Amino acid sequence: MVASLQVRSEECLWRGSLDSLAGRQLKWVYPATADDDEFLKRATLASTLVIEALEPELIRQLLGTIAVISI
Repeated sequence: MVASLQVRSEECLWRGSLDSLAGRQLKWVYPATADDDEFLKRATLASTLVIEALEPELIRQLLGTIAVISI
């Protein structure tokens, strides 16, 4: 996405790790018989894994480029 919008940066947009707390929790087995609470827990962990590792400066540049293209 960054490349298609021609945002130049040497940084990665996301620097997450499956060794983070959220990543380790997501590695646990998710049984097919799990209830809705377990699904919500997993969804929250997945969003935490993604959001905590986003690079804010690059996100600002990316969103700024999208705003300019939209105008």
